[in-house]
Amino acid sequence: MRKPRFIPYLLAASIATCALSSYISNKGSSTILQDGGRWVAPPSADKIKNPYPVEPLTLTQGEELFVMYCSPCHGENGYGDGAAGGAMGIKPANFHAPVVQKQSDGALFWKLAEGRGNMPPFKESLSEEQRWQLVAYLRKLGEVPDKSATAAAPAGNAVAKPTTKPTTAPSVPKETKTAATKSPEPKQNIGPAAPPASTANTPAAEANKEGPEIKTPTSLRPDIKVSHVMEIGPSAIRLFRHPVTGEFWYNTFEGDVYKISNIDKKDARYQKVFSATDHGITRLQGAVFYKNSLFLCGNTSVNNGKGTTGRLVRYDFGNAGKPTLTEVFNTVEYGTNATTFDHGWNALEVSPDGKYIYVNTGARTDHGEVQDNRGAYPNARDNALTAKIYRFPIDAKNLLLPDDVQKLKADGYLFAEGVRNVFDMAFDPSGNLFGVSNSPDYDAPEDMFWLRQGRHYGFPWVFGGIDNPQQYPGWNPSPETDPFISKSAHAWIVKYFHDDPTFPKPPAGVKFTPGVQNLGPAANEYRDVASGKVTDGDLTGQAVSTFNAHSSPLALFFDTKKVLSDEFKGDGFVMRYTGGGRAGTNDLLRKEGRDLLHLKLSYDPATDNYFVKTYRLVENFNAPVDAVLVGNEVYIMEYAGRSNAHIWKITLPSGVKTGGQNTSLKQ
Repeated sequence: MRKPRFIPYLLAASIATCALSSYISNKGSSTILQDGGRWVAPPSADKIKNPYPVEPLTLTQGEELFVMYCSPCHGENGYGDGAAGGAMGIKPANFHAPVVQKQSDGALFWKLAEGRGNMPPFKESLSEEQRWQLVAYLRKLGEVPDKSATAAAPAGNAVAKPTTKPTTAPSVPKETKTAATKSPEPKQNIGPAAPPASTANTPAAEANKEGPEIKTPTSLRPDIKVSHVMEIGPSAIRLFRHPVTGEFWYNTFEGDVYKISNIDKKDARYQKVFSATDHGITRLQGAVFYKNSLFLCGNTSVNNGKGTTGRLVRYDFGNAGKPTLTEVFNTVEYGTNATTFDHGWNALEVSPDGKYIYVNTGARTDHGEVQDNRGAYPNARDNALTAKIYRFPIDAKNLLLPDDVQKLKADGYLFAEGVRNVFDMAFDPSGNLFGVSNSPDYDAPEDMFWLRQGRHYGFPWVFGGIDNPQQYPGWNPSPETDPFISKSAHAWIVKYFHDDPTFPKPPAGVKFTPGVQNLGPAANEYRDVASGKVTDGDLTGQAVSTFNAHSSPLALFFDTKKVLSDEFKGDGFVMRYTGGGRAGTNDLLRKEGRDLLHLKLSYDPATDNYFVKTYRLVENFNAPVDAVLVGNEVYIMEYAGRSNAHIWKITLPSGVKTGGQNTSLKQ
């Protein structure tokens, strides 16, 4: 594995979606941060005054700090819809809300300095002047009234049980934006040759100017079309399709499951079918249909929120009457943690022959460190029920999974180990299973794995093709000596990076399987271990394992029916959930993102692994979280923490190749 030359050891990657935790509040909170009770600054905080004049440069510097430290949780515009909090089911504070803005400057400054719960004390990482710059920018955000609560409230009781009339989605012109392309230089983004004829009626244009910004995706090729399908409610994370009826469904993190009717028509609507009360999963991150059965997977909360259990259930839909619920498995209790790094049970995938269902359980740590949830679970790191892929017979029921690796192996359930968080899995046309994962809070690549039974993929000792230096006693991490550690990284601020002499040793005699190697031309920027500088694999010839740091690859799918044009036939596709926008302005690792990527995979017998060439097709999504391919049409669902989200349709070339853009160039 690669190690740096500029420090003794190297820590692996950071995932932007779980990098920072700032003023996080629970749903319905009336405070900036709530953790079992209202967080109120002491009266003396109101007397703290800003000694620095607020000038235009103050706001510019405050905005830069906001993008770096706050936007991952609170969103680019501060509406509480950022990726980090949303992905973990936490509701970050909306800085536009009166309950935030009515607090004094001194109270905001005090909370920034002291921190609480998941929010680190920024007095340890930001100077006094920087904290005041951040307060000034938060005040600037407050000048825009809060409209997100109104936007997020569905009309007509769309979230009611099936007996209640569902909501009709707003009518939006179907064709919103396509783009002609021009011949780019290898590093150039391909954009429209001219603006679309009309964008007046797109969701972005129709959105209230005082509400959250809504982006309209842009095709990077003239033969790929983008159209708007419908609006849905907040907090949706999985989109899936009933193979018998053809209806689309989606679920929210909190456990609600919705059925969509007439998805491609003007009267498209969504209707709640199940809630967490029905299926018992309060953190629902996995959903998939097989024939006439719906599988739901996630976590429950136990021990007053300090612990958790994993849970998979199956709803069997008969010809008539109420669906029947069967418990597939529950796990024994184990510790959750007080960070944004507890990933839980999530991705589901059914084998092509219908015999098995595969389940991912993500790590409960950032990079294998102790996470004891404030002493509730002493010395707890990852365990037999985290950072693994499981496989169960499709008709399994009433299983209790122990925290015992050897027992789970003997029972035939443990399929693969050492995956930090494979949030999406998919089979290719040949029956090979692939998964896309996130790396820790550090500048290393995000892996895509060819998942095979009995393999170990390295976590927590290796991730993104780089050794984890915390496994080596005597490690002394510092952003001053290690460019891979950002000063804004949550794991650095709260000292999860540290000398750790009790870190477990790698399993004896186990060879770690590397990730798929990306040859570019897209998503292959990386930080060089020798120089510490961000560079491009196109310029150096270096393969990357697999995608650029902090990109959070999600929504993996393949053209398994081989209905696309020759250029795409049988290939894979993935979404980058983060990157681009303001976050990428001054960061080459985040320069591009929130896009649809084409994956051209090829097997290499010499390494017994896959290489991939990666191309950008559509950009400018908001936060693309899941996708479903039907024929040559891709339905892509975006995540929105508080406001309504959107589903888009991407029409790809089908049949014979139609002479589209040459994807050998950087896109």
